[in-house]
Amino acid sequence: MKQKLTWMFAAILTICGATMLSSCSDNTDNPVDNQPVTERATFEKQLSTTLAAASAEQKNLESSTHAAQVLTAFVENLNMEALADQLLEIMNSVLSNAETIEFANMGDQEAEAREALKNTFSKSADAEEFILVNAQAALGGIRMTFTEGEKKMNYETGIGEDLVIAYLNPTNGESTELKLRFDNPVDGVSLFIANVVNAIPVAIKFPAAINLTVNHTDNGVQKEVLNGIVTLVSPSGQKYVSLRKGDWDIAVMLGTTLNDRFELPAARIHHFADGTIEANASIFANSSEVLGLSVNSVGTPYSDEKMEELKEMRQDGPVFAAFYELLSMFNHRTGDAQLTLMNDLVFDINLTDIANAASAFGKSIRLRHNGGNPTQADIDPLVEELNKSLTFSVSQKSTGITADGKLMTAKINDHLVPALALRFKGESEFQVMNYNLTDADRENYNALMHSFDAPGRQLQKLFDAFVQKRDEFNEFNPFKF
Repeated sequence: MKQKLTWMFAAILTICGATMLSSCSDNTDNPVDNQPVTERATFEKQLSTTLAAASAEQKNLESSTHAAQVLTAFVENLNMEALADQLLEIMNSVLSNAETIEFANMGDQEAEAREALKNTFSKSADAEEFILVNAQAALGGIRMTFTEGEKKMNYETGIGEDLVIAYLNPTNGESTELKLRFDNPVDGVSLFIANVVNAIPVAIKFPAAINLTVNHTDNGVQKEVLNGIVTLVSPSGQKYVSLRKGDWDIAVMLGTTLNDRFELPAARIHHFADGTIEANASIFANSSEVLGLSVNSVGTPYSDEKMEELKEMRQDGPVFAAFYELLSMFNHRTGDAQLTLMNDLVFDINLTDIANAASAFGKSIRLRHNGGNPTQADIDPLVEELNKSLTFSVSQKSTGITADGKLMTAKINDHLVPALALRFKGESEFQVMNYNLTDADRENYNALMHSFDAPGRQLQKLFDAFVQKRDEFNEFNPFKF
């Protein structure tokens, strides 16, 4: 679930922030006379201050990048064949703490539980009973250790209170441990996850909070590279929920520290019973909010034919593949988003077609990566589609100035791309923002984009590793659930 949440925000950031987060270079082919007007001059002066502050604050988001590097190596070293070989043993251990519940004996909660099951596994809606697993009792104390060079995973139970997944390389002594600690589930919710035991539905009762820690040992020194908390609750008090429908709220808050530098990525999604979603994410570096994102979407569905057409975006990498999966799950067409840089530069975005915007931007990335040098004829149709699928304005909190925005085909670093263009009060034409940056602004801008690029590339590798391990597990999993 946390993996999907992370992918979702990465996809949203990609769509909403793409034109802002692209490196720039000096360009001499700007077709517009760049004589500034008062609002533009004031805006660009403050933008210089924002870019300088953001560039100085970022420092490559080194703590988050390091944590992602450790996690990527950890995931890559997990042996899915060894896990699948012992899956029956693990399931028997987990289910030994489970209870079988008959719907007929649930009283007032029967209707709620049946609705959650129907919304998750419609074919099992008429089941007479289900298996309920208490996450704290069933998973706490389990330790799974994957050792480099060994085909068998070491599976232990009754080891403390945490669920521990560990990787050990005995040759160099390097090791990584992921620890999950489950709070008391009294205030949590139950999710139906599978039909794996004689076709009887299985639900897991999650606590309201799960604490996580990642420790890494290198050269004999153990350090905590990541800690955090994941919360899952139903604001309306439901005890059984479906992630597809129903009222639920999930939040992830992580902390990373490297060289005395603290970073705090955080995200939250509230899914309402009517299908509306409110979401927000932020990155704090030390005490400054470097990047903030909020999104509201509504469930206007796409047709089956449109969803089939949109499958093409899965070719654009794991982020877009995960975005398609989430789109299939929630099927939301429209929404509003707000992207904030250094708590000052604000992009207010109205998405009239979320999928088309994602698809068009994915195609522009594919053109650059595969063809290397897109032409005007390649980019213009994508810019047109993006402008039909989203509208936006850009404002500064510090100056109170707001500019209309649109995307235009422009040459950035010798490549034609969809680029951000602004029009201020009193102006009749849009001007590409990158063209008006000073040399100092451009240097700070590129440093800032590099700062986002480093963790972004590492997260892409982490997504790749997750996808690879998921596919490997599906290949070896004897139960095929």
